[in-house]
Amino acid sequence: MAQGSSKLGLSIIVLLSCGAFLVHEYKDDPRIMELLGKLPFVTSPDEAEELPATWPTFVHGGLHYSLSYPDTYTVQKNDDERRVNFLRGNEPKVVVRAVRTAERLEKGLWITDEPMEQARLGGRPAKLYVTRERQGNEIHRTLCYVAERDGMLVSLEFRTDRSKLGEIEQRMLDSFQFDEKIGSPPVETPRGQ
Repeated sequence: MAQGSSKLGLSIIVLLSCGAFLVHEYKDDPRIMELLGKLPFVTSPDEAEELPATWPTFVHGGLHYSLSYPDTYTVQKNDDERRVNFLRGNEPKVVVRAVRTAERLEKGLWITDEPMEQARLGGRPAKLYVTRERQGNEIHRTLCYVAERDGMLVSLEFRTDRSKLGEIEQRMLDSFQFDEKIGSPPVETPRGQ
């Protein structure tokens, strides 16, 4: 029995190594990435989330937007405050990102040749891109709603293995608003309000 277990363990290690190699070698080929995304050992399955009762509002004064998020998520801002992560545990589940148009190409953002469909973000016309992001040995499918605003591209990105938004993601998308009246600096409302 021990020999059978060690062969199974070795087989799993070989499969994981092959998957990691394929991800690294073919990360720019959307067809290969789509196939790899269907394999359970290179993707992280979405867990069912209950709809929280409390939804604080995050307000970004510098970029003039706000959105509600579940109180089970933690907000993490990067140094220049143009990227805000909404974490569940230690994993970013939702990201709001603002980049100049030229930065999009430099950073390889929304690399799909064409958007999947036209959409809305904060009352503005937007494009929906479906991308894959690699984090370690895992690939995460990301639905990105991208709108132009004041010479910037603002993206609301949902890391999900589903082809459509779940109830929590949809509520966050629906709550997203651009508003010039929002002042600086970025703030969060206290929990429970």
